[in-house]
Amino acid sequence: MVPVSGSTKMVDAVDFPGHSRLRMLAHAKLAEARCVVYMLDSQDRAGLKEAAEHMYELFTHEDVVRRRISILIVCNKADAPMAKAPRDVIALLEREIERMRKSRGAVLAGQDEAASYLGIEGQPFKLEHAPGSVTVVPASLANNETGEIVNFLSSEFVS
Repeated sequence: MVPVSGSTKMVDAVDFPGHSRLRMLAHAKLAEARCVVYMLDSQDRAGLKEAAEHMYELFTHEDVVRRRISILIVCNKADAPMAKAPRDVIALLEREIERMRKSRGAVLAGQDEAASYLGIEGQPFKLEHAPGSVTVVPASLANNETGEIVNFLSSEFVS
């Protein structure tokens, strides 16, 4: 349980490491999720490409599409010298998701075309085309620079 700033509410937070073997466990929790906070290392270019693949999986997951789950992408280690700025992370994620969208095809076998197409047909993918709202923020957990995360959670859980 995690307290929500500005409230007496406590919310269940589920932490999953980014390892591909554990993704299905995390995906199983999406049916109950109110939102997703996705933490990535803004210094790790290879990790950003892997994050884009996971974002594609999230954006096309049935529960995320149906429930329009809000996603916060946290660019951790934003204060590090080699960290990518959030706008650069966004550009990389969008470019990689577009590449995956093209390579995997617009239609998933056995599903309705309108329900399974990610983005807007005929346009390059942008995060604002995701099924729910997506926010990208810088942070530094090591330096306790987490205000944007707290603000997001407060907006999701405080009425």
